[in-house]
Amino acid sequence: MVPNVGTYLLGRHALFLSTAYSYIFIMRASEQGYRPGIVCQTTSLALDFLVR
Repeated sequence: MVPNVGTYLLGRHALFLSTAYSYIFIMRASEQGYRPGIVCQTTSLALDFLVR
């Protein structure tokens, strides 16, 4: 029971960190003129992989 909860919390923490980091990355990328669509697509793919 404890390892499952720990893994769950660690996964949620990693998910939160990656989401925040991706948000910052998207903001900086759009400031510099990159197309945010590619970044959003990559981010959603990464989040899908993390959630599984």
